[in-house]
Amino acid sequence: MGVVAQPTRLPESVAQQLEQETGLLMVSVEAGGAAESGGLFMGDTLVYLGGNLVRHLDDLLGNLGGESIGQQISALVLRGGQLIEVMLSPAAHS
Repeated sequence: MGVVAQPTRLPESVAQQLEQETGLLMVSVEAGGAAESGGLFMGDTLVYLGGNLVRHLDDLLGNLGGESIGQQISALVLRGGQLIEVMLSPAAHS
């Protein structure tokens, strides 16, 4: 997807709403990568991908198997205190 991410604690109100304590903070988003093309920005916190919780890097990697390459996947991110949905299309890493 072209990101560098690290686990981060969610604000208490969001954590209660989603029933999860952490998400993945986008530390870097590669120019021209699938994440940028899908509308992810540095500073976004990814909390769901393809309907699955994303709390740690393993959760992200587990949702990006071969069957997801080239497919549109719904992602829920926390941006500026608001939960928003973006659509991502993971590409094969070259």
